[in-house]
Amino acid sequence: MQRCFFRLCILFIIIYVITVPIYAFSAESQPIYEGIDVSQWQQNIDFAKVKEAGIEIVYIKSSEGNGYIDPYFSRNYEKAKQNGLNIGFYHYVTARSIKEAIRTGRIFCKYY
Repeated sequence: MQRCFFRLCILFIIIYVITVPIYAFSAESQPIYEGIDVSQWQQNIDFAKVKEAGIEIVYIKSSEGNGYIDPYFSRNYEKAKQNGLNIGFYHYVTARSIKEAIRTGRIFCKYY
């Protein structure tokens, strides 16, 4: 019964996402920010130079898969914050099934 309800919920979400237009930003009157995505691959970032270059928002990779925490996550957050940048975070999902996604969610509930 519970499994059936869960599948119906997933089906409803899929139908909703497919049929309802979703925009990454709102009407033209709203500001659009220049931003970048950062992770361990950029290593030590000079966020003062990032701000000088006109970047206004930084999306920081926090984690990936089932337990990996980006080793530069805390540093990137603190340095971006010190330089007055807007900040967003993301988890890189590697799940290939609902079961894997649930497992990942349970693992990261411990961290956040």
